[in-house]
Amino acid sequence: TIRFSIDSTLVYVYDIDREIRTLINKLQGHCSAVFDVSFNADESLLASCDQQGLVIVWQRDNSR
Repeated sequence: TIRFSIDSTLVYVYDIDREIRTLINKLQGHCSAVFDVSFNADESLLASCDQQGLVIVWQRDNSR
């Protein structure tokens, strides 16, 4: 299970199925506060949006 934490302009992605909550990735790219994130239906893409209206679409790396 994947969960998110938003800290101002950063999005932290965690795997909460592990015994110790593990940080998978820290997504950087926004210049204003991020207020929402969402996966598409097959969870291959993640969209994050900030207060200035910028939407960044992140592609999930499934190579691991």
